[in-house]
Amino acid sequence: MQSVALIKNGEEQGVEIPPNAYVSNIKISIQRIADVSILSTSVGDINKTRVSDVLKFEPSGSVFQSPVVIFLVADRLPSIGRRLAIFKLDTLTQKWQEQPNSTTDLVTKKVRVQTLSFSYWTVMEVPEIDVNTATPPPEKESTGTPRVMAVSMFSGLAGLLVFLWTAC
Repeated sequence: MQSVALIKNGEEQGVEIPPNAYVSNIKISIQRIADVSILSTSVGDINKTRVSDVLKFEPSGSVFQSPVVIFLVADRLPSIGRRLAIFKLDTLTQKWQEQPNSTTDLVTKKVRVQTLSFSYWTVMEVPEIDVNTATPPPEKESTGTPRVMAVSMFSGLAGLLVFLWTAC
């Protein structure tokens, strides 16, 4: 496994490339984008907060034969009820897209995700549950007896307990 990384506060952030991920030799570069306004895009959602550098991995648009691992370091741990997620910039739409299946090490604040291509990448703090895409449970006929359902959501070492009052 080969690794290309930048150092931020003593922590590496970059990419891990397994053998045979690319069919020929490839020159890889990582650039920290100091002025994110040049991207002509913003987070665009008050529920998302950028909490890391924006890194540009090149060659942009390269497609790998097998997944490589992008890893970035967040500036801080997520707040209660929130989580860290890694985002990739869709350069056609100029929108940040959350990448599924990212993992977060809460000790090192390092977020990792597998991908087949390079672009601009960053870490954002987002709600633990996406309120825009969450679907409510199906309606049941009421028996007239109210019940309390407890839903537990955890973020790192701190937990948040939410009570929902339903008439079931």
